[in-house]
Amino acid sequence: MTTITTGLQTNRVRSLLTFRKYPEFPPISANQLDHLINSLKIQPISALEWDWPLGWSVGPRNVNDSMLFWFQSGSGTGWIREPNNNFEYQAGDLVLIPQGATHKVTADKSCESKVFAVHFYATLFGGIDFLELIGFPFKLGNKHQKFYEEVTRELAREFAVKSPGWKGSMISMIHSLLLHTIRNEAENFRNIANIAGHEDIPRLFPVVEWIDQHLEDNLISVRDLARRVYLSETHFRRLFKQVFGTSPVKFIRNRRIDHACALLRTSNLSVKEISQQCGFNDTSFFSRVFRSVTGQTPANYRHSELL
Repeated sequence: MTTITTGLQTNRVRSLLTFRKYPEFPPISANQLDHLINSLKIQPISALEWDWPLGWSVGPRNVNDSMLFWFQSGSGTGWIREPNNNFEYQAGDLVLIPQGATHKVTADKSCESKVFAVHFYATLFGGIDFLELIGFPFKLGNKHQKFYEEVTRELAREFAVKSPGWKGSMISMIHSLLLHTIRNEAENFRNIANIAGHEDIPRLFPVVEWIDQHLEDNLISVRDLARRVYLSETHFRRLFKQVFGTSPVKFIRNRRIDHACALLRTSNLSVKEISQQCGFNDTSFFSRVFRSVTGQTPANYRHSELL
């Protein structure tokens, strides 16, 4: 205890050294992890409560966002990315699916499942999927069932009622859920050795941030992007591919489609208005690109059920 005297009163402040620390999160340094978390951008899409009948199956499919399932009751099986990467779930389990990862989840034929499904974007530096970069586990057991139940229930309520401030509340809860997982489930995270390949992210951060702020500009050029970080176009293309695993042109296209997907789910804008906000002057061309990336037309994507 630290003793502080103010006037005639003496207050005893608990020493900061006596508080229980959270487990470390190797192989990322505390400073690097703190930087990533502070750079994290959350965008909620939906949160729904479902009753799955006997043998109900979702997929195989891939969705443009990240998502989670929390199972209040029931049991079943599933896989993420490929069938041999499988898992079993039971009541209290949480399943986390990285953005765009192909997956399938099937309820047992012996019992119904009560499921909470939450769709969201969790991205860094304008487009890197946070769940994949950090290596979030695909499935977590019911060790922290009470916490995950409270958060997912409240997310479903916020999305259904949409009281003033609902989006901010959902952002806060999703952020809290991901942070809780990092702090309390570190031993379950997947191999994240590839984090070292992202050491150059800070150098490219001004570019990807600028791209995200100017998606409506259909005249973005790679040469101009390279100039923003004082690199030759050749060096910029090579570094960009090394860090993001794709070319600057494809990265911009994918970010535009990500933004379009979010607008289709969360706004009443027309397809034409959305295409313009995402840098497409030709709505027909936008629809073709959208379908090539998502496998659906913009209209079908907007009205398909998110589960």
